[in-house]
Amino acid sequence: MRTVVTIAVLLAVVAMALVAVCQHSETRRLQRDVWQLEKRKERIERERQRVAASVAARRTPRSLLVEHSERVALEAEGR
Repeated sequence: MRTVVTIAVLLAVVAMALVAVCQHSETRRLQRDVWQLEKRKERIERERQRVAASVAARRTPRSLLVEHSERVALEAEGR
């Protein structure tokens, strides 16, 4: 009987260790995934800011006036 209890305890300890290793591995994988997603988010945010700045620059009154003048000049040449 004592041998059965000893074997059962040993199996429980081994199973617990195996579960702990699996949990640790899964935690590390999830941490790596979060890190990669944060890096991707930062890249996308920088790109969004760049595009927003580009749009804002193109919508300034001076750039709109220049664009309109160029269009008028092209239409005048086409006639």
